[in-house]
Amino acid sequence: YIAIVHPLRHRTSRKKARIFLLIIWALSCVLAAPCLMYSTVMTKRYNNGKTRTVCYMLWPDGRYPTSMADYM
Repeated sequence: YIAIVHPLRHRTSRKKARIFLLIIWALSCVLAAPCLMYSTVMTKRYNNGKTRTVCYMLWPDGRYPTSMADYM
C-alpha cells in the first residue's frame, strides 16, 4: 500500500532500523530465557558400558517430557 500510494516518500532511517533490530533481539532473548534457565544435562550409563549425555528441559512443575510449560 505505502509503495503504491507514496512511492517517493522517505523510508525508514538507519537509526530507526537499528532500534527495530535491537527491539527484536531483546524480545527474542526474553522469550528464550526460560529455556536457558530450565535446561539441564543428564548423563545416562548403560549396562554395556556406553554413556549418553542428553540436554533436556526440566520445568518447575517437574513433569518431563509432558510439561505444559513447553507449549506456552
